Amino acid sequence: MKKIKIIILILIGLSFSISFNGNASDKIIVVTELSPPYQTINDNHIGGFATEKVKQYLDSKNINYDIQMYPWARAYKLASSKTDMMIYGIAKTPKREKIFDWLIPVYEFKPYLVGLGHRADLNIRNLEQAKSFTIAVQRNDFSHDYLLEKGFIENKNIILTNSIVDSWRLVKNGKVDFIVEDITYVPTINGEKIELNLFAKYFPLDDLESVAYLAVNKSMSKELKSKLFPAVIDKSK
Repeated sequence: MKKIKIIILILIGLSFSISFNGNASDKIIVVTELSPPYQTINDNHIGGFATEKVKQYLDSKNINYDIQMYPWARAYKLASSKTDMMIYGIAKTPKREKIFDWLIPVYEFKPYLVGLGHRADLNIRNLEQAKSFTIAVQRNDFSHDYLLEKGFIENKNIILTNSIVDSWRLVKNGKVDFIVEDITYVPTINGEKIELNLFAKYFPLDDLESVAYLAVNKSMSKELKSKLFPAVIDKSK
């Protein structure tokens, strides 16, 4: 009798596990980073106007999804290595176009080297002069790749951070000289708006002007792709 009860309990457990995993696998994971005001988090709620665009788009396609926030390097690694995963707030680069298909734009990015406004010594005329200063960038961000290509060196004139919030904190406290940022919109740190009058745009990074997208891993199933953008399926025939 005890053996029968044990077998029944095992079968119930297996049934529950299969059911639970099946439901979980139907939900698409969408990853992003903390980047106010585009992607924000308050009381465990992920928001921001880029997030709202993504939600509206996926809801219109009847996609079952869950948005998760990570440091950029982690978010990028997940989205570039996992099937049926999405990422947003990501710019197109030749390297990334081999990995992702691009859905919708979520915002434009026109970055400068931004620093404290009272620093007259930060008035540089070219990127080469910036090598004498320190620049905080997010690990594996495309600005990180760009500066490495231009001859900047990690832990010398590149200081790596997990998020733009961390980068803002460093420049605000005078721990680095510059950050790479578009200050069209007022960002926040821990719920407090940055006082933009304290900062200045010192040098435009025209090469990094871009559009940030919602993108999907190219290995996404055709079934899901057909819901999101049928044109991609048509081209693959």
